[in-house]
Amino acid sequence: MPFATFLQKSPMVILAVIASLLAYQLALLTWAFVPENKPALLWKPASAKNNQDSSQINTRQLQQQHLFGEKAQEVKTVVQETTIDNAPKTRLNLKLVGVVASSDPQNSSVIIDNKGRQGSYFMNSKIDGTSAVIKKIYQDRIILEVNGSHQTLMLDGVESLDKQHLSHEKKGQTTKSQQVVKAEVKTVNLNRKELLKNPGKLTDYIRISPVRENGKVKGYRVKPGKNRALFEQAGLKSGDLAVELNGIDLTDTQQAFTLMKAFPTMTDMTLSVERGGQLHELYFSIP
Repeated sequence: MPFATFLQKSPMVILAVIASLLAYQLALLTWAFVPENKPALLWKPASAKNNQDSSQINTRQLQQQHLFGEKAQEVKTVVQETTIDNAPKTRLNLKLVGVVASSDPQNSSVIIDNKGRQGSYFMNSKIDGTSAVIKKIYQDRIILEVNGSHQTLMLDGVESLDKQHLSHEKKGQTTKSQQVVKAEVKTVNLNRKELLKNPGKLTDYIRISPVRENGKVKGYRVKPGKNRALFEQAGLKSGDLAVELNGIDLTDTQQAFTLMKAFPTMTDMTLSVERGGQLHELYFSIP
């Protein structure tokens, strides 16, 4: 093409080139504002090792938090066996006339006189006609359990317990300096079945009222009921202060309550009463 012709057409060529450049720039500018389409990422499960590490629970730490409360600590209590060797003398009308003590307690035996009737007994044997059970046997004495309380029966001829035993005797029981007046065994014509059926009839024979000193029961004052014969037959006198029955301290409410349970099977009674400053022991049997 002649140069002159090119010059004539150059404005159009230049215009076309410029238009092409503008179109290209516009295209670039347009795509700059359009977000780039990134390829979708495929989901891949995490490895088992990483998953285990991220979800592992510290159980020890949870336990230390005590979320459901702290378990009470078990306290080991040392139970000390209560000694019964220093039990006070029994008031039961019994005589320990013989003892065969063995190194094996189960082989030990005793001979006990109960109102003229002698019998052989072993450990945990119940003495006939009483609620007493033999719990321990020694060479010079035995330990009895009478309605939950422990009492000592000395070998006949051994008059008193040693000083340690005397220091443990209950208040109101006899000591060496206090003389005990013992009565003969008497039979009381008491209708046991009738009294068990109607306990209120007991007031026909005896009236009882508690005597208190400094707010505590000292004993029970006894007086005859309308039927004086039974009262006198038992050897009681109006105004006697009953303090013990079958070796049970009547001033101890809990011990005295056990007598109510034992009454249906009682065949012998030993009643200790204070009379004129002296302690009298009355023995009577119920047929």
